Amino acid sequence: MVNKPYLVRVTDDMIINLESVATIGRNQEQGKLFICFIGSDEPLVLEGDDAQAMWIYFSSQMMSFHPLKITNPGRETLDKTQNSTDAD
Repeated sequence: MVNKPYLVRVTDDMIINLESVATIGRNQEQGKLFICFIGSDEPLVLEGDDAQAMWIYFSSQMMSFHPLKITNPGRETLDKTQNSTDAD
């Protein structure tokens, strides 16, 4: 199985592709998380524990030294290796 960091499980029954996400927002008072997709007027709305868990996940990724990337790290490494070989 190929590591695809741009695929994220947001509920027990749903996995989303972060490449198609335009905005992630939160309404803390209502306990909701809104995930807006590129080209869509209707956001995915998560509530309760799902919303809280996803907000913590996305927030921690943005604060880490290696923030969430929407690329395959294996491919990124392969591209760097090929580029360094091509430069020789």
